[in-house]
Amino acid sequence: MKFIIFSLFLHAFIFIFDYTFDRNPKFQIDESGTNLTIDKVSMNFSYQNQEVAPKVEEVITESVEKSIKQEIVKDKIVKEEKKTDYSKQIQNKDNKNKDNKNSKNETKKLNSDFIELSKGIYAAKNQGVKGLKYSFIAQPEPEYPLMAKRLSYSKEVFVKVRFLVDFQGNIEEIKFYGQNDKLGFQEEVKKALCNWKLTPITVNNKPIKLYFYKEFKFNKK
Repeated sequence: MKFIIFSLFLHAFIFIFDYTFDRNPKFQIDESGTNLTIDKVSMNFSYQNQEVAPKVEEVITESVEKSIKQEIVKDKIVKEEKKTDYSKQIQNKDNKNKDNKNSKNETKKLNSDFIELSKGIYAAKNQGVKGLKYSFIAQPEPEYPLMAKRLSYSKEVFVKVRFLVDFQGNIEEIKFYGQNDKLGFQEEVKKALCNWKLTPITVNNKPIKLYFYKEFKFNKK
């Protein structure tokens, strides 16, 4: 700011000096060419300074005030934006914590009635689990093996099996318990299970994969 005021005063000084110097002749030579008269050059700076300085100071003051006002407005806008962003961050954090808390509570409740064998895959502790929902769309029974019929095998046969129902209600990961039979009972069970179809299994509206344990009984007809 000091540099601006100094520059303005310097320009005013040069302007006044040129104007005054042109109106007062520097010297006169008489007709004889011998006498040289130099008029006194006079300049009155006090009047010019009184006219220019207040205007310059007024312009500078207005410019400074305008700049200060603009900076104040910018600071207010920035502070409001920061305040809004901070409020959003707090709200998002609260929502996230709430969701995590609800998720933990649901998992805790789920784990009380189920055994988690792997991530997202469960086995029910009993048949009457609260909140467990599913239904069978297709559930064909296994046929009596042809090989056993040909050999006139007439004994009762029990086949224990575990199978997993995925999120779409399809059967996968079929596992048999006991020795492999040579008459085809396990194979018939596997064929039947591959044609089973369930609705997606949910517990308290949460979809899960669930293991089922079942014992199939074969009687020769």
